Amino acid sequence: MTEIIDGNAVAADVRDEVSEAVDDLETEGVTSTLATVLMSDDPASETYVSMKQSDCEEVGVDTVDVELDSDTPAAERYDTIDNLNADNDVNGILVQMPVPDHVDDRRVLRSIDPEMDVDGLHPENIGRLVAGDARYKPCTPRGIQRLLAAADAETEGKDAVVVGRSRLVGKPIDPRRSGYCGGRSLRSRRRSRRDAAGPRRARSRRRQ
Repeated sequence: MTEIIDGNAVAADVRDEVSEAVDDLETEGVTSTLATVLMSDDPASETYVSMKQSDCEEVGVDTVDVELDSDTPAAERYDTIDNLNADNDVNGILVQMPVPDHVDDRRVLRSIDPEMDVDGLHPENIGRLVAGDARYKPCTPRGIQRLLAAADAETEGKDAVVVGRSRLVGKPIDPRRSGYCGGRSLRSRRRSRRDAAGPRRARSRRRQ
């Protein structure tokens, strides 16, 4: 039987939880502040950053909005992240991808202090996720978890198919890497002609 999950209701619950956590930190003298860094003039990226800032305002999180022109030298971008790392008024940093072609996105992610890397894309945080000791869980896979939990969905032993290998969704949600949903097998891939016949099961072989 098909069940429609009320995503809006789940999102409202999450916002309430975050708002309460922000208030608790405020009573302890900690002001929650997220720095958003936009390095390109990509319209979709501008929209995403605007939405994130709006969500922060709704739950009481302050924001620092950093926008860099698309032709800003790469070195200046790395320096910007270093300055945010050292800013005691900033608790978290989110660099909106993609970055311009002349900028090494991997270096950008490595430049973020792992404890301030709210997207969880720093190599240290990815390693902790794989090891089962996540500091931060990428937001979209975590959101999927919350939706499944809201529906009391049993995922242990189930098969899942993820189309795509993105750093924020496809790779983190693979249970072979992160144990996110307890699935027993998953094949993460881009859609191709040979996939038209339907999903295939991923097999693992143990070496003797």
